[in-house]
Amino acid sequence: MEDHKMKNQGEKMPMRQENQKSRSKRILLFAVLFFTTMGLGLYAFNLHQKNDAIKEQAELDKKALQDQFKVTFGEIEKNLAAVTAHESTLRSSIVEDGQKGPLTAEERVQQEVLIIEALLDQNNSIIADLTIQLGENNAELAEYAQKNKRLQKKLQVFVVKTEELEALNIQLAQDLNKSESEKLILQEELVAQVEYSDALNSSLLTKDEELSKNQAEISKLHKKVNTSYYVVGEYKELKDLDVVEKEGGLIGIGASKTLKDDFDADQFIEIDRQNYTTIPVFAKRAELATNHPSNSYQWIKDKDGIQWLEITNPAEFWKSSKYLVVLTDKEFDFNKPKAA
Repeated sequence: MEDHKMKNQGEKMPMRQENQKSRSKRILLFAVLFFTTMGLGLYAFNLHQKNDAIKEQAELDKKALQDQFKVTFGEIEKNLAAVTAHESTLRSSIVEDGQKGPLTAEERVQQEVLIIEALLDQNNSIIADLTIQLGENNAELAEYAQKNKRLQKKLQVFVVKTEELEALNIQLAQDLNKSESEKLILQEELVAQVEYSDALNSSLLTKDEELSKNQAEISKLHKKVNTSYYVVGEYKELKDLDVVEKEGGLIGIGASKTLKDDFDADQFIEIDRQNYTTIPVFAKRAELATNHPSNSYQWIKDKDGIQWLEITNPAEFWKSSKYLVVLTDKEFDFNKPKAA
């Protein structure tokens, strides 16, 4: 019995040990599984956090890149606006006449073209860099590229216009040189004409002075030739003035009354024989003491006597003498009342 009991206990011991080993293995496996699960969970948690951080950084990087692109696009827009402004200035410079400021129209056009070219080149460079970063399919970038190309085509028109202006400027310079040469020739001709004119004026002035002198001489001679003298009065009065005397006859009887040889010329009145043809007499009777053709004059009379001596032919009348002496018998009585 004891042997059987001992035998049974001996059989149970290995089984118990086997069970303990099995339990230990299960506990160990559970522990391994627990810590493995905990490790995987912790790894997954860390990986999730790391992914979140990467995503957050990626968002920040994306936002920063977008901001950078906005700044770059803004720079392109700024350049395009500047191109438009310079394009307006360029148009004004091309159609503008005359000088404005220190630069000529041609120089201003060339200056504006260079500025626009620089701005468009800068935009091309920016667009090329963005194309590398964004790719050719970016719609906004493609729109800017199209704008830039359109402006470059416009610029070519202005470049052609600039070349035309340069050609025109060359032609104008040639015309100006030609005009300067012609101007010098005209100036030389003008100087020659002025010298000739001065010489001619000097000659004319001399001749004019001579002519004036001759005219003065002629006028003086004309006056001398056409100047005559007359005196009217009674014989006694004129005799006392040493103007007339009696010649011939016997003791004064039958003597003629004539102009003295040494008469006093200051007693005569000077006249222009061409314009003065009527001599006032106003006497009852009158006669001439000087010799004048009878057919060259006539007496103008009325009821009171002789009013005037009218010279009908001055050339004949004054031919024999330029002095006229009219002897009157008695003057009119102007105070006598006239009959009603």
